[in-house]
Amino acid sequence: DYLPRVWMLYRVENEIDDLLKAYIRSISLSGYLIDNETNEFNLSSMRVLFYYLADLEKWVFQKTESFDRYRQDYYLSKLGHNEPFFVQKMCEDYLRGMSFVWKLYSKEIPTFDWSYPFHYTPFITDLRDYLNTVERLSFSFCYQPPLSQVETLAGMLHPRNFDQLPPEVNEFMTRYSQQNPEYFPSDFK
Repeated sequence: DYLPRVWMLYRVENEIDDLLKAYIRSISLSGYLIDNETNEFNLSSMRVLFYYLADLEKWVFQKTESFDRYRQDYYLSKLGHNEPFFVQKMCEDYLRGMSFVWKLYSKEIPTFDWSYPFHYTPFITDLRDYLNTVERLSFSFCYQPPLSQVETLAGMLHPRNFDQLPPEVNEFMTRYSQQNPEYFPSDFK
């Protein structure tokens, strides 16, 4: 819902069956993915799950091309570089997003201002490797209330439609858009 789909799942023919097999293996070895007491991820179970999914990812890729070469090219084209620090940041943010979605559907909206900062996902192999470097897997969110209707509308409208806003907001947004045209593009790639 709030995260892009892991690219490998587009290439697996029986994705649901494969995900269920990996999940059942992780449960049988390490318990459920969510700790009942803390309502947080069970790190050992997540490690097992991503271990099996990473094997599936490599298997999918071995059919077509060099996995490591593709992985490097992927990060270079999507992030502009393939430095380990940025890949780790992407992994941390993706897992934070998984936590956000879990908390959203199981308990309450953790905050209204969080969003996944990338358009693409990390490789499962990199998520597995990241999970093996952390001591805990718990994410907190600083609650921010939702935007007002006027704030939401101001953030969505094209400058030529600012007249739909209350007069004082119209004036502010018109002035702001003229002073900061980079935030109000008229052409998109």
